[in-house]
Parts: sequence; structure tokens; C-alpha cells
Amino acid sequence: MNKIINPPKYLSKEEIKKLLDNSSLIILRRKSLKPIYIHLSICLGLYAGLRVSEMIKLTPEDVIIDDDIQEITVNNSKYNRTRRIPILEPLVSLLKYLNLENNTDKTKPYISRTTKQVYNLIKKVYEISGIEYGGVHQLRHTYARRCISIGGLKIPDVQYLLGHSSSNTTARYVDAEFTTNNPYIREAFTKIKKFDDN
Repeated sequence: MNKIINPPKYLSKEEIKKLLDNSSLIILRRKSLKPIYIHLSICLGLYAGLRVSEMIKLTPEDVIIDDDIQEITVNNSKYNRTRRIPILEPLVSLLKYLNLENNTDKTKPYISRTTKQVYNLIKKVYEISGIEYGGVHQLRHTYARRCISIGGLKIPDVQYLLGHSSSNTTARYVDAEFTTNNPYIREAFTKIKKFDDN
């Protein structure tokens, strides 16, 4: 019998805003990760599609922000690949700010915590935001959905950005929810409706 695979769960625009607003307001015990770095970790998931294991390795050395290029380099990812990911606001401004704040050691990771600690901190932000926790990978799923449904990227492009070894893994993001947002499919069904109405 075939196992039923449910489509990934995505965050709505309102949920994204709520998570980002609450990530910088979270109150934690002393010597915990500063809220700005929790905010960074959520932004890296939502706007760069990084895995938590990649978030905690990212250093100022991996970031290029100038007039022509705004990107991060992910080194030694899950499949020992290096990839370059273009970044947009609000991630650009946040990284610029952190680079100014921490202009000492460019090789030191921004987020100096274990993957488990980052998972738990992101989960807390979900809880205070009143959003059902779909796992940290939900940030990557949301990134992939936005790349495909809003950005119009094709599966091989998103496969590269996410660092997937197989296009089959990336294809999971192209489900019924994507097709309802696909302008080509919407246009095709509008044409069919017009044809039927005549």
C-alpha cells in the first residue's frame, strides 16, 4: 500500500509578519541568544531557505552586500555543496546592521548556538505568535512556495537554491496549493471558461 504524503504546510503573509514582529520581542533568560539573532534565523529560513544547520554556520565572510550583488554563500551544506543565494529585504538590512555591530571576527558565525537550541527558540516564537508549529522546515517550505508561486521560478532553480540533491524532493512543493497561484494555470482556466461561455 502506498503511503499518503501530505503537502508541506506554508505560512501566510500575515503569519510571516507575526513571526517576524514577535521574533524581536521575545524575552529570554540571561545569556541566551539575543532576539535579533532569533529574528535573523527566521529571516534566513524565510528569505534564503536555509536549513538550521546552515544558519548556524553562516559568517559575515559568507555575505556579499554591495551595489551590484546581495547574496549569501552557503558552504558545506547537507550534500557538501556550495551554493550562492540572492537575498532581498529585510534580510539585506539586517545583515548590514549585524556586520556593522560585529565588525571584529568575520569568520565567527552570526548564530553561535546548536541546531537544537535554534529549533527550540524558533518554536517559542511560533508559540508566542499563536501560530501552529509546523517545524522549522516550514520556513524553507514557505520560501520555496514564494519562489515558485510568486517569483515564477522553475523546479531546477528552486532545487539549487534549497540545496536539494534531487528534483523529486523539490517537486513536493509543486502541489495543489501552488497550482492555484500559478498565473499560467489561472490564465488557461480563464480561457477555458471564456470558451465555454461563448
